[in-house]
Amino acid sequence: MFTDINAAIALPQLPLLKENFSKRELIRSEYCRVIEGNDKLDFSKQTQSNVQYSNYFYTVLTDERDELASYLKANDVYSTFRYFPLHKIELFRDFNTPNLNGANLFSERALNIPIHHNLSDSNIEHISKLLQDY
Repeated sequence: MFTDINAAIALPQLPLLKENFSKRELIRSEYCRVIEGNDKLDFSKQTQSNVQYSNYFYTVLTDERDELASYLKANDVYSTFRYFPLHKIELFRDFNTPNLNGANLFSERALNIPIHHNLSDSNIEHISKLLQDY
């Protein structure tokens, strides 16, 4: 349940949602365009025609995840590792899950980069250039 304080913060933001979502979609499109031209980088692609991305995260996939993170950090771009497979968490280890190579591989290759709507055009260009040049 929301408090009055939560409502006071959220209500003025509602009219901006559509604009913010559109900005994130534009950023996603730019990142995808650049990454498609770089053999070292990839991103998660959905083959279904009815898929709509939330654009809450933008995940770059690469066998050089740690190197890419260092490269981005050296160029003032913050990135995060956000995916930790559930089967590796102590609570779930005793379930004797089958080999989950896909989850492990994704965890080892996934790096989230900025996609928030407050990125300036120059921020987006900077990140895109770094992805292109990596």
